[in-house]
Amino acid sequence: FSCKSKGRPRDDGSLPRPGIKLHVAFSIIKNTFEYIEVTEAVGSERDCVHPERFKNCLIIADRGYISEDLEKRITDSGNLFLIRGKANTAGVITECFDDNGQNITKYIGKTVKAVPEQTGADLTVVSKLTDHKLRVVLRHNQNAKADEQRSVLRTNIPRECLCAKQIFMLYRVRWSIELFNKANKRSNCLQSINSADKNIILTFVLLSLIASLSKTYCGIKAMLKKNIQWISMLKLHKLNTAFSKLFRSLQSLKLS
Repeated sequence: FSCKSKGRPRDDGSLPRPGIKLHVAFSIIKNTFEYIEVTEAVGSERDCVHPERFKNCLIIADRGYISEDLEKRITDSGNLFLIRGKANTAGVITECFDDNGQNITKYIGKTVKAVPEQTGADLTVVSKLTDHKLRVVLRHNQNAKADEQRSVLRTNIPRECLCAKQIFMLYRVRWSIELFNKANKRSNCLQSINSADKNIILTFVLLSLIASLSKTYCGIKAMLKKNIQWISMLKLHKLNTAFSKLFRSLQSLKLS
């Protein structure tokens, strides 16, 4: 990687350094990653989504992944998507329903932004330019921060499968990937890598992911063997005693 782009400003006030980006496909079912791609810091999130690797799956992503092309690729692959959208979502409303499934006609022909912020709605939106059709769910959460009270969710999940409230609740499980990233940064040494050598960086990343896989594997095996219903993977990743001994042993080995 030439890594020409700069990363985020550093906590100590020093200038940001050239960065790399890890694109993570995390399985909520398996509690671990499906695949991870490493690119320059300017690497496109959307280009690192590979729906053809999955079958009959729901792909959940945040607003950085908004793309009509990506949504079409996911749909064509036979999978479903649930992506957080923006208030200024382009397109014209062709259908509008309230929480009770009643048809609301006054917003037909208008944009998503025309729907009042405190109004929950289940819309069908069609792009004027590309005829791209999708379902847009609007929810209002008065307990959230002022600039985060409105949720705009883009999806191709049929209405007969899930209602708008269920779509909103389903999107919240995406927080699992944030906890996974937090665990890997704080407990598996991905917080920072003090090197500019590509081979060292990639080896360090791989070792960190191996540690992450090992901890998750041990946790799931314990759950199955002891018939435990639930284990906090975030807390499990913080248990570093045995793994730190392993890394110290590896560091003390000679080059041979």
